[in-house]
This record gives sequence, structure tokens and C-alpha cells, in this order.
Amino acid sequence: MSDHVRQERFQLLLEQIGIPEEIKEKELREGSIERLEVNRQKRHWQFYIQLPSPVTPLVFEMLEEKLVLAFREIASVGFTMSFKTGALNLDNVESFWPAIVRKTKDLPDHIQLKLERLKPHVSSKGLGIRSLSDAEATSLERQAKPVIETALLECGFERINVYTYVGADEEETQRFQEKKKRRRTV
Repeated sequence: MSDHVRQERFQLLLEQIGIPEEIKEKELREGSIERLEVNRQKRHWQFYIQLPSPVTPLVFEMLEEKLVLAFREIASVGFTMSFKTGALNLDNVESFWPAIVRKTKDLPDHIQLKLERLKPHVSSKGLGIRSLSDAEATSLERQAKPVIETALLECGFERINVYTYVGADEEETQRFQEKKKRRRTV
């Protein structure tokens, strides 16, 4: 299939799901559908979309939301994004974090909730996931790490090292200190 046909199909898809014209022209104009995987048993469609350059988190989330809504009666939908000019990097993790977490929906609920509440720690080592104990760190390493790595790739990120570390949340520590002070004054 030619690049022109792939681009036409992508533009048709954008029209079908109701992406505003301004966004189509500004950020999605030269995009294409590289392939579509259909899993009939699971009723799941996975689009592989290539764009000339990375999009904003807002456009990414809009595309995700509109794809899911447009096809929800037919199948569950996901997409993997790539960019001709290269991949997103660690600097973009924080702004894309909500979208990354939504792509980890196969994790147990308690881990999913933790990731939703978590502020990702970005360092030269990669993407750090804070845990409160060694046991939790081991569990996150085993269950969440591979899923997060896959979600990052699906969002268009370069391969990023995901690691866990044990550390107290600054807010939790502050609340604990305040409670301790109040007890002393009472």
C-alpha cells in the first residue's frame, strides 16, 4: 500500500471520528495509518499511526478519546504512535503521564490507582516509580514495569528505563509531621 493511500485513510479516519479541522491541519496533516490489527476474538482494534512529528498531550488525548468513542459499539480500540522525526523522550513523560497510565489498564486496580496518583520521577536513570516499601517495589517491578514500558512505546516514546525505588512521599511526610506537632500541643 502506498504512503499516499495510508495518508488518505488516516485523514478519512480523523474525519470519521470528528477531529476538528484546525487540529487536523496543524498537527495531524501528514499522518498515516501504517497498519491496523484486528483481534476478532477479543473484539479489539489496534491502530499503528505515524505522524511527522510529536503532538501535544492535548491532541494525543483527544485522538485517543475520539477513537475509543467512535468505535466503542464495534470493538475496543487502542493505538500505537510513532514519529518520523524521532520519538518522545524523558522530558515529555510528565506531560504525557495521564495518557501513559490509561494505557496500563490491564494492571490490578490497586496498582492502576497508585500510578494515577503518582507523580513520575524523571532522572538520568530513567523513569522512577516510587514505592513505600521493598515488598511494594518488588511487586511494582514485576507487575507494572513491563506494562509501563509497553505503554511508553505505544505513546511514541523512545525506549525508557523504568525502575522502582523506595521513598516517602513529601506530602505524606509533611502531613505526618503536622499530626505529630498537633499531638504535642494537645
